[in-house]
Amino acid sequence: MNIMELGAIGELVGGVAVIASLAYVGLQIRQNTSAVRANSAQGFADSINAVQLQVSSGGETARAWQRFYEEPESLTADDRVILDCMALVAFQTYDSGLVQAKLGSLDADTRDMIYRRIGGWFESDYYRDWWTRNPWAFGEPLMSYVEREFGLRS
Repeated sequence: MNIMELGAIGELVGGVAVIASLAYVGLQIRQNTSAVRANSAQGFADSINAVQLQVSSGGETARAWQRFYEEPESLTADDRVILDCMALVAFQTYDSGLVQAKLGSLDADTRDMIYRRIGGWFESDYYRDWWTRNPWAFGEPLMSYVEREFGLRS
């Protein structure tokens, strides 16, 4: 075997090694993307759970939430502040989740769950009104979704 043949074999081996390396890097990127999406979904769940734990822990927040569902006409000014703050925290979490979904770091199932949760809030006239009198700005994905699906502008 002469030097030219050895060089050709070396190029072939090198080419195969490059292809194998690229396949390995592609696999690593896919696994990393899955891990990032899982972490984003867990972060979203943790944020929502914090709001739910606040309600379930008792106290004024729980009483305001209970009055909201049982006798909305009996809400006090303090109740409304509590309910408004809960909505703000929840919608900030939804906003963050939808931005993450737009950037590809949150999976479509979690995004769709966010949409369902938003719809749950807007089943109530109280929160439809809250949205329209809301002075806070949210990201484009959330604002567009609420306007498109519910016809509400902030």
